[in-house]
Amino acid sequence: MRKSLAFTLPLMIVAFVLTACGSFEGSIMDSGEEKVLIIGMDSEADTLDPMRFNGWVSYRVTRTIHESLVTEDLLSPEDQVPSIQPELAKEWDVSEDGMTYTFYLEEDVYFHDGTPFNADAVEFNVRRAWDESFEYFDPNSAANLTQVYGHVKGVRAIDEHSVEFTLNQPYSPFIRMLAIGGMGSTGIASPKAIRTYGNDGYAENPSGTGPFKYDARVMSERIEVVANDQYWREIPELDRVIFRPIPDDSARTMALQSGAVDSYSDHYQTVFHG
Repeated sequence: MRKSLAFTLPLMIVAFVLTACGSFEGSIMDSGEEKVLIIGMDSEADTLDPMRFNGWVSYRVTRTIHESLVTEDLLSPEDQVPSIQPELAKEWDVSEDGMTYTFYLEEDVYFHDGTPFNADAVEFNVRRAWDESFEYFDPNSAANLTQVYGHVKGVRAIDEHSVEFTLNQPYSPFIRMLAIGGMGSTGIASPKAIRTYGNDGYAENPSGTGPFKYDARVMSERIEVVANDQYWREIPELDRVIFRPIPDDSARTMALQSGAVDSYSDHYQTVFHG
C-alpha cells in the first residue's frame, strides 16, 4: 500500500495545517490581530460534509474541521506504509476471531457547537452511512463509505466512552479503512448539527471536533476556518486559514509569487511562498 506522489503530496498540506504551523517561517500574513494562512487550491471544494465529499480538494478542508477515530501518520516517509495513529479513539481491542472491534474514546472532547463527543455520536455517524433503517441514514454517505462499513454487522455504544463494532466476517483492513475512508472520510460530525440542518444542510453548517471551526464560505472565492480555542489537544497557533480555489495553473503560480496566497497544493505538489 505504498502511497504514490499523487496520493501523498496533496495530504502534506493537511498535515501542515493540523500541526498548527508554529514553526513555519514563510509568508503567513500577520495583521497584528490574526495570523492567517492563505492556501490556493486547484479547484472548488464540492462539499464540507466529510462523508459526502469526492476528491482531495474537499478532504483538505474538511480534515481541518473533522476528526476520525484513527488516522494515518501523514508525515511518514513515502517509501513506508503510514502508521495508524489514535485520534478520537485513544486505543482499541480486536477479538481473536477478528470480528469485534472495541474503541475506547478520548474524554472531555466537544464538537464546535458545544455538544459532547461520545460513543453515541460515533454510533450516530456510523449508522448514518450504514443503517438503512436509521432516521438520518444518508444514501450518499453510504455509497462513499461502502469500503469502510461494507462488512459491519452492528455498532453500539457500550458506555459513554466505549463503542463496539461487530463484523459479518474478518476484515483485516478495517482499521486502515477507518483511517483513510473511501470516497468520503470517516470524520465524525455533530449529531446535533445533522438533526438541526438535515443531511443536505449539514455541509453549510459543519461542526466537528477538529482544530479549526468553519467560519464562512463564498462559492468560487474562499472557504474560511478559524482556530478552535476549545480544542482538546494543542490549540493552533494560526488564527485563520483561508482556502482559495484558483483552477488555472498559471494564475495559481502568479498568486503564490505575488504573495496573494502563502501556498498552493494540487495533485502533484505542495509549494510554499518564500
